[in-house]
Amino acid sequence: MVKNSSPNPVYLVGVDRDGTITHDDPDGYFGKNNSWKEDLTFYDYALDGLRKLTQHPSIKVVVATNQGGGLARKMFTEEQIQEVNHYIDSLLQKEDITLDGWYYSSLASKRRIRR
Repeated sequence: MVKNSSPNPVYLVGVDRDGTITHDDPDGYFGKNNSWKEDLTFYDYALDGLRKLTQHPSIKVVVATNQGGGLARKMFTEEQIQEVNHYIDSLLQKEDITLDGWYYSSLASKRRIRR
């Protein structure tokens, strides 16, 4: 743990997207199907938790999600990942939840990817 000598420390909370904020696709790789907008559902507890976190002045909240496997398997593109993230972000904003950033990893372990 890094000590912060600031009198007003700021904390960063990173949360995953699929299976944490939103229900994961039963087949995995949310966003690969054309019906992903209709399939999107939030966990109630996630919305409540995000709302509480984002209202706290000393907490910054970001989404950090690993999408490397789906990219490596060509199930979706980076543009589709960004489209899903933007859409989810717009729905969260309608719920008075403003996140401080969206990040995703496009890296995949070659050992884990089977074609």
